[in-house]
Amino acid sequence: MKTIYKLPRIFVGVVIFCLFSLLNSAHAQAQCQFPAFQENANRSYKNGDVISRNGKDYKVKVKDWVNNKSIDWAYAPGTGTAWTQAWDLLNNPCKPADGGDDGDDGDDGDDGDDGDDGDDGDVDGDGGSTSDIWKENKTKKTISLKNSDYKVGVGTSSTGGHKLAVEGSIGAREIKVESKSWADFVFEADYNLPTLSDVENHIKEKGHLKDIPSAKEVETNGILLGQMDAKLLQKIEELTLYTIEQEKEIQKLKTENLDNTKKQAQIDSLNKEVEELKKQNQIAMRFVDSSAEHTEVYPINPNGSPEGITGITAASGRVTIMMPHPERVFRKYQMSWHQKDWPEYSPWMQIFINAKEYSDEN
Repeated sequence: MKTIYKLPRIFVGVVIFCLFSLLNSAHAQAQCQFPAFQENANRSYKNGDVISRNGKDYKVKVKDWVNNKSIDWAYAPGTGTAWTQAWDLLNNPCKPADGGDDGDDGDDGDDGDDGDDGDDGDVDGDGGSTSDIWKENKTKKTISLKNSDYKVGVGTSSTGGHKLAVEGSIGAREIKVESKSWADFVFEADYNLPTLSDVENHIKEKGHLKDIPSAKEVETNGILLGQMDAKLLQKIEELTLYTIEQEKEIQKLKTENLDNTKKQAQIDSLNKEVEELKKQNQIAMRFVDSSAEHTEVYPINPNGSPEGITGITAASGRVTIMMPHPERVFRKYQMSWHQKDWPEYSPWMQIFINAKEYSDEN
């Protein structure tokens, strides 16, 4: 006779629940076992793929970089010099991101106890979540700090007096700096533009441009980007004004040089004519100094004529032209000054006497 033992229903239920839990756990573990990173091999990862390397899980951000094994030195996950630009480190890829089954609704936060982020729930109804420190707004796609006194440090816990401090570089396609002061005042009419001599003296004395911090000051205090951009623009605008003035001076010198070139051409032509007159013996009169040497010095030579020439005779000898007007001062009383022992006629009268005698003889 067989004895049949009936197990309590509650015991059977517990066994079934345990088996179900074990199966789910095994299934979850199987899902969280990501393929290993393909070392030194041809790869065909896609953006979003997840791999495992050295006990950590990584998600592909830039497939072209991670698939090129020749640049693993830079982008190998976890070890490359710039791996964070190509991969995202996943702290717990199999962990629910919504804070547990009951944490999604978050109406009053009571049902979210079993989830990681479900304690506070979505109190504003914006599809986001909150913590004691930060608040996420999925509608506006923003994350903000609850307390305005909080500061953010990335790679550092020392933020100084800044809201955000980063130990390392920041990559951005564009940065907007708002500023209430700009350097267009340089172009105003009453702007006192320093002379280049003043600029040179300041550089010799201080070793840097005026209103620009020295290298030592920058090393100690850093720079304010908006303020520095305004100062640099001021110097650029000052350089523009210097360039405009220099261009005006250059054009003036070019004009003067052209005039001098024309004048020199005239002088060269005149010198050739003088040489030709000397060869033909056509120079009739010259202004001479007290040593009887021809001169170009004023007032002895009031015209500044070359080699003191003041009278020229035609090649035939029949015509003579001259710059002075001896007919106006042929008597000594017509002159502003004369020696007391001069006769009635001035020395200029000798020209006419000589002409008369020559005419009578010929």
